[in-house]
Amino acid sequence: MAIVAIAASLRVASAVIVPIALALFLLAITWPLVLRLDRHMPHWAAVTVAFVVVLLAVALLAGIVSLAFSRVAERGPQLGARMREVAQAIDVWSASIGLPAVGSATTGRFTAGIASAASHLRAGIGLLVLALAFFALTMAEVRDFEARLARHLRAGQRDEAIGIIQVIAGRVRRHMLALTITSAISGLVTGLFTLAVGLELAPLWALVTFLLNYIAILGPFIAVVPPTLYAILQFDGLAQPVIVAAGIGIIQAVMGNIVDPKIEGRVLSLSPVVVLFALVFWGWIWGVTGAFLSIPLTAAIVIACDSFPRTQWIATLASDRKVLSRPSTAEPDAVHMREAP
Repeated sequence: MAIVAIAASLRVASAVIVPIALALFLLAITWPLVLRLDRHMPHWAAVTVAFVVVLLAVALLAGIVSLAFSRVAERGPQLGARMREVAQAIDVWSASIGLPAVGSATTGRFTAGIASAASHLRAGIGLLVLALAFFALTMAEVRDFEARLARHLRAGQRDEAIGIIQVIAGRVRRHMLALTITSAISGLVTGLFTLAVGLELAPLWALVTFLLNYIAILGPFIAVVPPTLYAILQFDGLAQPVIVAAGIGIIQAVMGNIVDPKIEGRVLSLSPVVVLFALVFWGWIWGVTGAFLSIPLTAAIVIACDSFPRTQWIATLASDRKVLSRPSTAEPDAVHMREAP
């Protein structure tokens, strides 16, 4: 019952908790930059520079997305006409075999889906602004938080708490770095492939693939859908769309089964079953943001459980390694889970 109550609370309070979770995620990634800048400037200046860097990165990504969708909007009339032609052809085929007008119904759902996506995008922008505000305030409070820990905890407890936080942050950073590399490779190869087969807006499909690969398991599969649908609108017949779908599907399969394991190296050491459960659970709780944060959040919970004797069994069940061990204090970012001898 406690787990159900916690899950319900997280979902109901998502408007507040999601921005805080995103802010802590950004803090875990950017704090090493703040520490390096601290060596050359006052702390407030280091925090300001790090925040500006994050703002510039967000602005760059937003500009690329805006440019890509403006290119799609320019083709709006032609794409709309082509969509009606495809819908009519599907309606004729479905009527010939005694089915209802599948094409028109699908077009209606597709249009409604676009409107829903636009609404979610506007809500996402507001959430991101709030997350950035929390991020700025959290960066400014880190030193005060450490001081409060020093005042209210014994030295051993303080070092243990800070050590756990460092391990979680280090693992999240390594995971995101590896995931960014593999996502960039996947997006680049997809963009080159769509350019080679003559599909328009190749940079957009590269960007879509890059972003969707941040969502574990389902993201690479979903990345096949948008360029395939666009290929149906751009080309006559089904030959080119099938080539696009098959080509991108092969790229995602090769990346997921060969390239990703070599680069990521199973940084977070989570069982595949736990990864799938985390994706479904956090996606249900917080939607797309939950799916994006599902692996770092689950890894943080597993690392915290591994740090206490009474909950180490949870980390044992969640890990895909056979032996768990706590890191030494000399290596605060060391991985808790290690291979069995």
